[in-house]
Amino acid sequence: MVRFYIVRHGQTLLNSLDRAQGWADSPLTEAGRQMAADIGHKLKGIGFDAVYASDMLRAVQTAELILEANGKEGVPIKKDVRLREWCLGSMEAENNAVFMRNVTGWLGGGTSFAELNQRLPDIAAALYEHDATGMAETFQAIKYPAASNGVSILQRCRAAGYLTLAAFVKCACKHAHLTHCSRE
Repeated sequence: MVRFYIVRHGQTLLNSLDRAQGWADSPLTEAGRQMAADIGHKLKGIGFDAVYASDMLRAVQTAELILEANGKEGVPIKKDVRLREWCLGSMEAENNAVFMRNVTGWLGGGTSFAELNQRLPDIAAALYEHDATGMAETFQAIKYPAASNGVSILQRCRAAGYLTLAAFVKCACKHAHLTHCSRE
């Protein structure tokens, strides 16, 4: 049986400063490093044969720390740009309160964070429409590479244990037709 362990990166400097981050990268804080090490300890005994991470520093650092705490430092980390979070364009590294205010305004009014998570295509469209950099991604651009990468990883799986660091866990699971994705 093939098993995926999907982990979000540990706390970053931008997270600790309450800033939005997609392609804007920042290193793990000490708390983020500890989070990754704790996960590694919890996964001790899991025989990882492959590790996939985005090419972002925060994802690679998280994977390295998990493997180190797990005693599997020799397992290579396969970096893949398709596992990046989506590019927020001119909203990269914006204060989260400003980000939320702008997005909810663009969407026509107050919406909770939980409701916004149900409207990701609308958010991506609003970010794309209001982006001054030309770098913000449409929902189609972020949805299908994550899904197709998940499927190609699944197709290449031959061993029992895998660790994948990805931002679009729900999307990847849904489009790779996985029946169970848990958050622990």
